[in-house]
Amino acid sequence: MAARFHELEGRDRADYFASFDEGGPLGSGGGIAGLLAEAWRANAGSHPFEEWLCERPRLAILSGGQSRRLPSYACVGKVLAPMPYQAADGPAAPGHNLLDRILASLKPLLDRLPSSYPLVVASGDALTIFRDLPELPNVDALGFGFDAGVATAGRHGTFFLPRGTRDLDFFLQKPAPERIRELDPTHQYLVDTGVWAFSARAAMALMGECGWSGERFLDGRPRRYELYTDFATALGLNPCRRHESVSELSAAVLPAGGAFHHFGTSRQLIDFTNRLSGSEEAIVQNATRLVKGDAVWVENSDLPADPFLEGENVLTNLPDPNWLPRLSKGVCLDFVPVGKEDWCLRFYGFDDPFAGEPSQASLLGRPVLDWFRKRGLESWEGDLQEAPLFPVLPADRISHEFIAWLTAAEPEGDHASMWRVTRRLSAQDLLREAEVGRIYSQRRELRTRFLKSLLRDRPREALRHIDLEALAATGVEVEVQERLDPLLSIRVPMLKSAAMRRRGDPGWEEAEAESFRILRELILRRERFAVEPPRDTLLKDQIVWGRSPLRMDLAGGWTDTPPYCMLYGGRVMNVAVELNGQPPVQVFGRVIDELVIVLRSLDVGTEKRISTYEELEGSLAVGSEFALAQAALVLSGFSREFCPGAETSLERQLARFGGGLEINVLAAVPKGSGLGTSSILSAAILGALGSICGHGWDEQAVF
Repeated sequence: MAARFHELEGRDRADYFASFDEGGPLGSGGGIAGLLAEAWRANAGSHPFEEWLCERPRLAILSGGQSRRLPSYACVGKVLAPMPYQAADGPAAPGHNLLDRILASLKPLLDRLPSSYPLVVASGDALTIFRDLPELPNVDALGFGFDAGVATAGRHGTFFLPRGTRDLDFFLQKPAPERIRELDPTHQYLVDTGVWAFSARAAMALMGECGWSGERFLDGRPRRYELYTDFATALGLNPCRRHESVSELSAAVLPAGGAFHHFGTSRQLIDFTNRLSGSEEAIVQNATRLVKGDAVWVENSDLPADPFLEGENVLTNLPDPNWLPRLSKGVCLDFVPVGKEDWCLRFYGFDDPFAGEPSQASLLGRPVLDWFRKRGLESWEGDLQEAPLFPVLPADRISHEFIAWLTAAEPEGDHASMWRVTRRLSAQDLLREAEVGRIYSQRRELRTRFLKSLLRDRPREALRHIDLEALAATGVEVEVQERLDPLLSIRVPMLKSAAMRRRGDPGWEEAEAESFRILRELILRRERFAVEPPRDTLLKDQIVWGRSPLRMDLAGGWTDTPPYCMLYGGRVMNVAVELNGQPPVQVFGRVIDELVIVLRSLDVGTEKRISTYEELEGSLAVGSEFALAQAALVLSGFSREFCPGAETSLERQLARFGGGLEINVLAAVPKGSGLGTSSILSAAILGALGSICGHGWDEQAVF
């Protein structure tokens, strides 16, 4: 997978480098050291290593190791496990994976990180949501933790800080609950998220611990070294084990402030994905059918018409619906492509640790020796990860009966001879022999079919959660027959427009315009804007003068613009500004004797006279010189659409009103200044007309 990472993931070589621990696992620390050294050799030219390291920020992600407890994504790395399109924090792109989620979650940290930290390390099977980060201290090693109970801390690496400080006192790997309670009066504890920021000094110390001499590793490859067990335990004011080059580094710990999700096991993959999406349903992606079940994960699979999954099932890469037997509770299947045409049948239990000798190991949730005994097979010697359990067969020799024999608690039939004579691979073998390109090509095909069926059968769900631009890139379009919520109906023509634009088809502008037409009707619902007929409330020769400052956006501009703000709310920080001590947007309005509407732009020096409804409503295109003033007049009741009991002509309505109108507008800044001129001028005109016509609009109504 490392060799084909850029090709299959479609990621830019200028931004991503991928490597693996050739020659066997190196541990988390040795793996990072090897990754950095290979990236330097591939990209640095003649630059010294430390100079290259500090050129720009670098993020090193550990992709998931052997993935013994999450076999479904062992062949590509847990960090590349696909994530559902549902996202509680907004639309997601079809095909995004855990790596994309990790990068998005780290952005608040990376944006704030000082240049004194050239290296950030993160775990590829954990997602840390950063929120309300305090000021980042300037130390050599900065860790991030989360509050958790004693039981959780006992299963992870844990920071211990003297109460009231951010200083790391020491780091314990999986501390006993009794030890945590003993330290509680004097120490705060935070569970390690796996995210660390290192100064150049700390990064070079890590490289040195792994045998780096400045240009190469002394042993030819990095030494096996654990970042959390070896490096972290040597840090702090009173480290558990002292090591000269590491213990002299300064270290601090900050709370991440948000949430922490670990994707280390099949159960965690489902539990935490459901938390992210706010759902408790079966998780189905890139599959031909939706399924039901408790704690079920189905991905990249062509399913039969009525799949039976009893619960706690993970099903991945099924290419043929006829191969799938009934999956009892806890049974998981992964169909791994090998070579050009063969398939390896990997079967395992939902909570299998996939480790240990035959006498201690379990398979499919039961003692592994029972699995061999019930099938009349001979056991093996060694670790379960190395056991050649999984048969490799061409498609025409695979049947659901054989797969049922492999997975059933009480196997039926006699397939032992077939298992013996068939080539078999171990879980470790599959890391090398899986043809990952076939996984990706099958996923692309099934993703398209999945999206089409989803848009057909569950359009509300699909349109609400899927990023339209990314959906258009798949080539999938939608023609929805059922009635949708107004905000979702906006998205149908916009999706069509995006797909047409990508293909270079003419007419995409019309589809986009249709989306904005629906949006306009949603905002200007007649029943919400219907007003009493306007009436003249001014004294003779009285003038209404409306004034407003401009708006300077400091952050979040355009998030207050429909439809975004209607879907997600606005997030804008701005200030009001005057020019030369004066509000620069001004409106003057008065009633005149002539039965006509006169619009003047004082800053441009132009004038428009309107005497019919057709003239008033007929030139409201965005960018027209007096479009804002005309729209404000329509909404104020000078129209047949927004005024109950309107007259047959504008002249008759003005006569009943008591005279014509003269509206003078002034915006003392250039158009396109980015200071909110259009929306502010609209509000000023509406405010002035509300006063003239007796509507009594408050600021909220004007908004």
